[in-house]
Amino acid sequence: MKLNILHTESSCGWGGQELRILGESEGFIAEGHKVTIVCPEHAPIYAAAQKRGIPVFPVPIERKNFKGLLAAYRWLKSNPPMIVNTHSSTDSWLFTLASRWLSKRPAVVRSRHVSAPVHDNWPTTWLYAKGADYIVTTGDTLRDYLTCQPRFAKQKVVSIPTGLEIDKYPLAEDKDQAKTILGLPVDRPVIGKVAIMRDWKGHSYLVDAFAELLKSGSSAHLLLVGGGEEFDNVQKQIAALGIGEHVTLTGTVDNVLDYLHAMDLFVLASYDNEGVPQSIMQAMLTGLPIVATDVGSVREIVVENETGLMIPPRNEKAMTAAMTQMISDREHLRTMGRNARKFGEERFSRELMVERMEKVFSEAYASLSDR
Repeated sequence: MKLNILHTESSCGWGGQELRILGESEGFIAEGHKVTIVCPEHAPIYAAAQKRGIPVFPVPIERKNFKGLLAAYRWLKSNPPMIVNTHSSTDSWLFTLASRWLSKRPAVVRSRHVSAPVHDNWPTTWLYAKGADYIVTTGDTLRDYLTCQPRFAKQKVVSIPTGLEIDKYPLAEDKDQAKTILGLPVDRPVIGKVAIMRDWKGHSYLVDAFAELLKSGSSAHLLLVGGGEEFDNVQKQIAALGIGEHVTLTGTVDNVLDYLHAMDLFVLASYDNEGVPQSIMQAMLTGLPIVATDVGSVREIVVENETGLMIPPRNEKAMTAAMTQMISDREHLRTMGRNARKFGEERFSRELMVERMEKVFSEAYASLSDR
């Protein structure tokens, strides 16, 4: 059965959530399904979807108000989908409520991308437990958090990690050449991080930990890929610590692959909100070992002492120790990188994600006729 799927996104941010929507949409379109995205016109995903050739339409849904609710209702009435897949809080409220005004409503699937707590009040409980036909989380830990609460039916909550086009993340052919092209030192390991610079992404903890690593006598270079609201603060922190010559900040970049190829070690320093970060998946597919904080569902993809090391969040001392341990044994570093690539090939494919999401969508739609 070919599906007609509507993705809704009210967020005007940019990150792994938006990339998941785009990648999932491309995967379903390739399988012959009809897919449409609606979002605010000024949201980054709008231009990104246009660039990829994904049908996308501007709808004013960035606010929880009557204007947004009416816009959602009008869209659903004029363009009735079989499935509505909501992604952020605001669009979930607007489209779930609007769907209840229709004589023949679509199935509603709520995707949950982050590990932030779900409010324990009756409206939110209704939204998740009654308004959504299925809830999809990006990791088992997020699913377990929901299903351990009696207000959520276990059979309605499914964990489906994000999948990537594995062929787009090849191993680096020549790491020294990749470093040279980017103006990075070739005589020392490059420790890298790819993330939008938000407070909870933990860049400040990584910079402090890296400064301690240098003080201990270890030789390394830090590569921070990404821009964002915390960019200026991170830049000032680096200057205050006097380590500017040992750090490269790229700002926002369109293609992170070249930067991943120049890294020897990837670090995730987040202390909150993560599900299963796509940046770690990308890094692992390019053969990078990982040092990661134990947040969200990260532990599901970073296997201790096989593909990387796990550390507590907001702990510079542990982060310094883990980075020092990793870069001091280059052969073990390479072994972990090979393990990471193999693990990623087995777990991170877009085909697997689409197959599992298709099953959820089909079951959600079929459940409507059972009522």
